[in-house]
This record gives sequence, structure tokens and C-alpha cells, in this order.
Amino acid sequence: MSHYLDKILLKLKKILKMPNRIIIAKQMGIIQAVKPIIEKLEAVDFRISEKLKKQILDKASE
Repeated sequence: MSHYLDKILLKLKKILKMPNRIIIAKQMGIIQAVKPIIEKLEAVDFRISEKLKKQILDKASE
């Protein structure tokens, strides 16, 4: 994995530790959707409970 991608994933992991940040990022138009980001993180073994994942997606209206 490239160094650049590692940096992005690290930042996204920090964002997901505070779920409201990812919702705000969507509301501000920084990201278009939350679900693909969560799926990419899970693909690289980032763990998130199904309960938290559902809460985040519900708040993001996804």
C-alpha cells in the first residue's frame, strides 16, 4: 500500500473514532457518501461494530 494511501486511511480511522465528524464531512460536501468509506476501511481490517456502523449510516441517511 502506498504511503499516501496509508496517510488517508489513518485520517479516516481517526474520523471514525468520532462518528459525528464523518457526518459533518458529508454535510459539508467534503465526502459524498459515508458507506463506501466504511467499506474501504473494513477491507483493510479496520474494525467497527455493526451497531456503530448502523448508527453512523442512519445519521448520514444512508
